[in-house]
Amino acid sequence: LAAEAIARRIEARGLDFTAVLAAGDSLAIGAMMAIRKSGYEVPADVSVMGMDDLPQAAFQNPPLTTMHIPMREIGAASLDLLLADLAHRDM
Repeated sequence: LAAEAIARRIEARGLDFTAVLAAGDSLAIGAMMAIRKSGYEVPADVSVMGMDDLPQAAFQNPPLTTMHIPMREIGAASLDLLLADLAHRDM
């Protein structure tokens, strides 16, 4: 879907953006494919970044810039905050 959306946008407006920040690495890889298919280069014409830090990101050409989101740590911190809030309400 990301590849199709980007291809349609480039076809309709031309290349009117310089970067794509995708909500996941798979979407970012799709964006890279659409950008190349439209005749542009990553990263020379458009920078692409994903989120997930999937292992296959390193094997793209060029390697995909990706951000690791520490979900386990975020979940643990959220639970700690919730438990602290519940303990405070009982007082």
